[in-house]
Amino acid sequence: MDNISWKAEVPAQFSNLNKENLFTQIAGSLPKTEEIRQKLQENLKIDTNDLPIFDLPEFFDVRTKWPYCGSQWEMRDQSRCGSCWAVAAGSNMSDRLCIHSQGRDQRRVSMADITACCTKGDSHGCAGGSEDAAFMTWVERGYVTGDTYGNDPDWCRNYPFPPCAHHLGKGPFPEGLKDCTPIGYHFYPNPVCNHKCDSDSDVSNYWKNIIKGKSYVLVQGEKSMMNEIYNNGPIVVAIDLYEDFLLYKSGVYKHQTGDNIGAHAVNIYGWGVENGQKYW
Repeated sequence: MDNISWKAEVPAQFSNLNKENLFTQIAGSLPKTEEIRQKLQENLKIDTNDLPIFDLPEFFDVRTKWPYCGSQWEMRDQSRCGSCWAVAAGSNMSDRLCIHSQGRDQRRVSMADITACCTKGDSHGCAGGSEDAAFMTWVERGYVTGDTYGNDPDWCRNYPFPPCAHHLGKGPFPEGLKDCTPIGYHFYPNPVCNHKCDSDSDVSNYWKNIIKGKSYVLVQGEKSMMNEIYNNGPIVVAIDLYEDFLLYKSGVYKHQTGDNIGAHAVNIYGWGVENGQKYW
């Protein structure tokens, strides 16, 4: 088919996972509950004329506008845990803290604390959850600081699961995680919401370490999404996953074949055009 805009390849990191485990691990963004839907409608941000779409650049990457925000350059690995909803939300919160403080606030919001302590909207930690609920809880309760796995003790609660080492060969990770193949059970057990910092953390008081968001909004449509990204930073979305997406190598992905396997939460950092195809 000449009109296909992307190239496929079987990724090594998925080769040893069976279909059920793989889909469940990646598709961790669960459907919205009615409670979540109603709450989101209350916070819907309608298209505005702040920045008409024809005034926006053809190519944009938030990292070129706010290069001093280190969190935007970090690639996070959710490991053997269906926590994409919490990882995407925590990454976004960290980015926004930096952007809206003009680089003064470089703290990271704990992905572990979100995974463990956000239970709104039928969120179940490593068994999947709601990125929308994660933001609601950030405003109502807040989360402590925390970085990726194995980082320094300056944070309260770092991500507890080691990254998959499939792309690193030998490294400082457990033998069984070289391709993230489940061992003994499908996923890591959910981290416990115990209101404590890590045992090796220099932070002693969990509640004094809490960071709360001021507000959250829902944007809909291409124009609103582009305006929001350009003016305020990355946004979190849930993308529908199809079986062929797991074979993606390069180009502008468009669904060609295979069943829908759920949804995956990601951050959008910009947009562009490749060979006449628009992409996020």
